[in-house]
Amino acid sequence: MKNKSVVAFIAAILIIIVIVIVLLITQGKQNEENEKQYISTDPEQCKVIKFLCTQGKQPFFDDKGCGCEPITEDEKVFCPQQQAEFCTEIYQPVCGWFDPDKIQCIKYPCAQTFSNSCYACRSERVEYWTEGECPQ
Repeated sequence: MKNKSVVAFIAAILIIIVIVIVLLITQGKQNEENEKQYISTDPEQCKVIKFLCTQGKQPFFDDKGCGCEPITEDEKVFCPQQQAEFCTEIYQPVCGWFDPDKIQCIKYPCAQTFSNSCYACRSERVEYWTEGECPQ
């Protein structure tokens, strides 16, 4: 009877250990998706290399190097339901990100640079825009 209790106790401990490991791995993957990922930590190399980021991430360059970082919800500006009939000719480039329900992309970025946000949102393919030109 004592042996069965010991085996049950050890089995319970092992299950708890497995659960903790799975939770740590899952949390690590979530943190990885929400953090900057450096491609190079050499600023000189960053001036000459070209790299692509996966969908939902954008290139960044800082004093530590360069890489990809998530596009945050704060940076996304979703297009209004009713589009403008006319747009101004002011050049303030934005990256219009295509709606994955309306267009299937073959390569990243699934987006197009527009001269301003008005023109981006006039495109039926665009779901939201971010400041500046699209990543290359």
